[in-house]
Amino acid sequence: MDAAILSSAPFLAELSDEERATIAPYAAEVRVVEGKCLVAEGDYSYDLLVVEVGEAEVTRGGERVAEVGPARSSARWACSATRPAMRRSPRGAR
Repeated sequence: MDAAILSSAPFLAELSDEERATIAPYAAEVRVVEGKCLVAEGDYSYDLLVVEVGEAEVTRGGERVAEVGPARSSARWACSATRPAMRRSPRGAR
């Protein structure tokens, strides 16, 4: 992935160009169809998800607790939950 694209996420924009260039080879753009589950509650994920376009719904115990929108990280929600939360793409995220 082009390191310049990573700067669209505010928390990655704070990094230097060199730091983003270090991360870029490990990043991948993934297009997700509406309704696809990205991480199921109770599963573990080693991925950091950043929504560039669209929104992803975060649920816990079947209850909606948040929506993650463009350039916002999923890490905050995964770390704040007692168990990893389910993320669905209600409006087609990528």
